[in-house]
Amino acid sequence: MKHCPSCGSAMADETKFCTRCGCPIADVPADEEVLLSRCARCGYQPERRCRFCPHCGASMVVTQPGHKSETTGSPAGEPVPNPPQGYYPMYTSGPEMLLKNLCSKLRISAILLVITAGLQALAGLVFTALGIVGTVLSSTEAHRIRSSAYSASVRYSDEVALVWAGAIFCILLGLFFIGVSIPNFVSSIKNFAYIKKIRQCPVGIVAHFRPVGKTVALLVVNILCSGLTGIIGSIFALLARNDVERYAAQFLEMERQSTGETESI
Repeated sequence: MKHCPSCGSAMADETKFCTRCGCPIADVPADEEVLLSRCARCGYQPERRCRFCPHCGASMVVTQPGHKSETTGSPAGEPVPNPPQGYYPMYTSGPEMLLKNLCSKLRISAILLVITAGLQALAGLVFTALGIVGTVLSSTEAHRIRSSAYSASVRYSDEVALVWAGAIFCILLGLFFIGVSIPNFVSSIKNFAYIKKIRQCPVGIVAHFRPVGKTVALLVVNILCSGLTGIIGSIFALLARNDVERYAAQFLEMERQSTGETESI
């Protein structure tokens, strides 16, 4: 029985290609060890083949009949556990997939926030325009009543004053919506810029996401003043931060490797 050097699946001796991942299977003599390119337990794929997974510590050695298992010491003729069905976890392609998932969450958050900010700004402009028109019309009508010979109707003057007050309220409401849209615009622009930055040089990711105050404040503002789009955009920003906190060790290792490559250049 042979084992796939990529995913560790057990195959018949006459098999030429892995039935799970399609990897070509060379003839492996008996009593010879094979180093897997991908961890059979967690799916992590290190840059270089190694005897133990850097992520979960599982053995990445497929021992053929006649050898002892490194982890249990038992004969290794038993089949190696197959990887999970369907898809591998976040480490399917190592640090590249980890960074890709982070950028995807940030991109979704930025798109939703910029949509929310655009709708808020549009509503603010509409309310402000209505308020300005109402103020002009009510002021013109009040001036006509005062200059009119028949300035009889006090009730009509009160109605004009009420319209003028409503117009001022519309202006204030419009300015409020415009002001609320600014944090969402700024946050979306920063997210797009940060995605471009970490794609070029993934340095300082953990330190960037460690403060949580601004993200929580943006979520609170969107809960109070925005619709579902802004709330979901803020939640995606929190999910991106949660991924960074959860895999902080991997991000720091990625940063160390990137810094080392930059210094060597």
